[in-house]
Amino acid sequence: SVLGVPGSVFLAELWGWRAPFLTVAAVGIALVFAALTFMAPMREHLSESARKARAAHSPFAMFKRPVVWLSFAAIGTTMAGAFSLIPIFSPYFTNTRGYVEAQLKWLYITGGVASFAAMRVAGIVSDRRGTVAPALVGTVIATGGLLDTFVLGSTRISAWVFFPAFMT
Repeated sequence: SVLGVPGSVFLAELWGWRAPFLTVAAVGIALVFAALTFMAPMREHLSESARKARAAHSPFAMFKRPVVWLSFAAIGTTMAGAFSLIPIFSPYFTNTRGYVEAQLKWLYITGGVASFAAMRVAGIVSDRRGTVAPALVGTVIATGGLLDTFVLGSTRISAWVFFPAFMT
């Protein structure tokens, strides 16, 4: 989010819509070769003692816990909501709110930097006080921005505030 979206917009402006996809493919191929070249082989998991330890601790045991299913549902709902909203940001802010298309990459960069900073802070708070408070604060900020901007149709919140608020 921090580098990928604005970087992709920038590459697409320079060399067309295929450039971000080709860049991701090229970086992926380079990483495969780097991993094969520089990483030591990991074979300990194939030993007899590791095989016995795995048999005692099934990776599927977690699926018996209801909190795991609740977590999956929460993450899935969040991701579905984000993926249904993000595609309309560009047309909404350019066609309805009067932002110029050239400003979009800077809006995404601003949101990405804010997201990176917020995740760092949320991680520290989560480690010290638990996950409920940072999750609640992030949800309230994002929901407030979405309600004010899209449901109420308000222009009180600038896109320069909305993007960072939503992306955190």
